[in-house]
Amino acid sequence: MRTLSRPQAHSGATLPIVADAELTVGYWCEALLITSPHVAPKPLALAMMPSVDCAIRLTRLHLRTNSPFAATPAELERALNWIDSGWRQALHVLRCREPYAFSVVLPRGAQLLLSIRPVRYLALMNPTNEAHELPSAHKGFTA
Repeated sequence: MRTLSRPQAHSGATLPIVADAELTVGYWCEALLITSPHVAPKPLALAMMPSVDCAIRLTRLHLRTNSPFAATPAELERALNWIDSGWRQALHVLRCREPYAFSVVLPRGAQLLLSIRPVRYLALMNPTNEAHELPSAHKGFTA
């Protein structure tokens, strides 16, 4: 990746400009708690994952952590079935570059909404530069 400099108009300092930048494909994962249609959802977890496999693992982890709080035994069974084998449908949908969401009804009408969306983004740092490598939540995690 090559960088260029362009002077700033007001201070005379230079800003690095990234040349030959490429869009990166990633997966935006959200775990939202919806308590009422009149209140904004509360984000429980937001994460950018580098691959569809990492996104599925993270979603399974959130569901495994929160499914014991399901409102009914049938809802708990539905969540555990998704953890066991239902994630394969999500994998297929995400590989087709389509978003995927799964929700579980919690007590008192609240919902846990887990969603994964494929996104393309411009990386602001060169990920091959080890000195500036960002920490990654998915390293060392196995589902």
